[in-house]
Amino acid sequence: MLDTTQSIETPEGIELGLRIAGPTIRGVAWIIDFLIRGVVYSLSYTLIMLTTSWFSARAGAGIFFIVMFVVEWFYPVFFEIYSNGATPGKRALHLRVVNDNGTPVGWSGSILRNLLRGVDFLPLFNAVGALCCLLQPQFKRLGDMAAGTVVIYDDRRDVPVMIPNIDSIPPSIKMS
Repeated sequence: MLDTTQSIETPEGIELGLRIAGPTIRGVAWIIDFLIRGVVYSLSYTLIMLTTSWFSARAGAGIFFIVMFVVEWFYPVFFEIYSNGATPGKRALHLRVVNDNGTPVGWSGSILRNLLRGVDFLPLFNAVGALCCLLQPQFKRLGDMAAGTVVIYDDRRDVPVMIPNIDSIPPSIKMS
């Protein structure tokens, strides 16, 4: 079995293990996010074109392109910052983006890694990004290398701790 666990030692001497996500599962998460963005584009286009008259169809097209720009470039940044490092696609597959040292990704790291998606996309449909992922032991694409981030499996489970309801026992010695 291929081990993709990266060990990080904290300043307190505690060793953390991060399970690095590979290119296949990251690609599936990207496809989920792509489909979500497609739905947003379709709904916004329909809404914009229904609310503009045929005289202002050009203005409606301009508004749509602005919406498309904002969604395309800031959708991942927004979710990585406000949703614990995970876009909806990553969240569905229990993935998230963190800094190389395991800390949550910040604004600068998220913006940098997502701006370089344009370079990863070249020359044919993520060819550079896929090649970088395959050549890196941590499966990093160019954006991850530049920003110092990595995509990991989110192993945290939000399981509530069940405290048993047991009657207390008085101490055997009287304390004064």
